[in-house]
Amino acid sequence: MASAETSTSRTAADFVAFFEEIWRTGATDPSRFFALLEARMTAETRLIQPLARTVRGPAGARELFTPVFDAIPDLRSAIHRSGPTEDGVLIEHTLSGTLAGKPLRWTATDRFILADDGRFLERRAYFDPLPLLLAMLSRPWVSLKLLPGLLRRKERT
Repeated sequence: MASAETSTSRTAADFVAFFEEIWRTGATDPSRFFALLEARMTAETRLIQPLARTVRGPAGARELFTPVFDAIPDLRSAIHRSGPTEDGVLIEHTLSGTLAGKPLRWTATDRFILADDGRFLERRAYFDPLPLLLAMLSRPWVSLKLLPGLLRRKERT
């Protein structure tokens, strides 16, 4: 009989493999990205991150990521390390792509709360938004696609 710790580690490792798979494609194939992501979400899954309002569920994920993918069409991510938590997993990764033909990269740590069935209930991203803001300011014509998400009222978390 497996211990709860072993089961949690296995669930976390499975989720990390899923995360790696969706970000291997990233913005290069949004249809595949969203199909894989949505299969691991619930209607109430919360997505929380700097520079954006909190969104819920698959429709919220599309609302959050579509403008980012439009502005950074080659956005991908590479995992550096990960580890299980009491209720999910932490994943440290670097996102990279090009915004208006210039390279852009930033490191983030995503904290996922996982349900027993392997879907995630919440994703909270932690990152320094300064690299993104500086890139947006230096390429305002492309960054306009990102502004609606930034200007909407934020949901309380």
